Amino acid sequence: LPENKTHDTIYESGIFFKIKVIVITIVLFVLTTFILFPIRENIENAVKTALLSNRKCPIPHTSLEFRFLLPEITINEPTISSRCLPALRSGLTLDKVTFKLTMPTMWPPGIKGHLIIKKDDSTINLYPKFTVLDHEIRVTKTSIKGQLISDLIGQKGLLTGDLKVEGHFVISKNQKLKSGEFKLESSNMNIPSQTISAFNIPSLDIKKVLLAGTLDAGKIDIKALKLGTKNSQLQAQYKGTITLMQNNIRFSKLNLNGKVRIGEKLRDIVSFLLAGKKQVDGFYPMSLGGTLAAPSPQFLK
Repeated sequence: LPENKTHDTIYESGIFFKIKVIVITIVLFVLTTFILFPIRENIENAVKTALLSNRKCPIPHTSLEFRFLLPEITINEPTISSRCLPALRSGLTLDKVTFKLTMPTMWPPGIKGHLIIKKDDSTINLYPKFTVLDHEIRVTKTSIKGQLISDLIGQKGLLTGDLKVEGHFVISKNQKLKSGEFKLESSNMNIPSQTISAFNIPSLDIKKVLLAGTLDAGKIDIKALKLGTKNSQLQAQYKGTITLMQNNIRFSKLNLNGKVRIGEKLRDIVSFLLAGKKQVDGFYPMSLGGTLAAPSPQFLK
């Protein structure tokens, strides 16, 4: 065709060309904003201030890492003090804590995230959901070493082994536990030989541990608490309730009933406690009261 007869459609831009122009414009705008304005520095300073200025629980750390394309923040070597967890007698330094934003939730409106806590070979995976109503936390794919459990309860070297954790919890807007369900399980738990309350306790290869229950209105309903096997020096089965003291978990009140079987090695050490106590099918009926920090066992008739 002659030049003056060309169709007008030849000079029209296609939809893909328009999309490219829009994407390039957005990318250039974002890059220019980051170059001209110290957004990264401002965010980093704000996070540092928030971590260190909390009087109830300051969290010192070595460094911070950020990702903005898929929002993510990593706190390297944060230290948790006894002001954060009263059970800790000294500070506990983690390897790193990472929080990622995943996707929004439509109803109720809110956002979802993924919190990863790492300490040596322990990995804790928490999936929080923050909404305008209540908040939720799902715990899955979590493996905690006995060493970390011992540190968290303030008894270094108390346990060895691996503990798998699953759970789901609902937290009110005022940061109090409302309800939940959980399951803790292990197949290789061990209590190394040590001195407990002036008793020289031999190594207790408990192996199996199962703790399952629900939480509602500040009370934990223990559906099953099982320790050990028929070949262990200590075997126990319990059910009951734990009344939570949310200000200090260590003072939560125990109200458990069950039975305990004690092996020969352990029986020789605590024989004076067993004098006159009757067994039923090889087990001593026993209740467990007191608190988490100071359990008070009592033989039942």
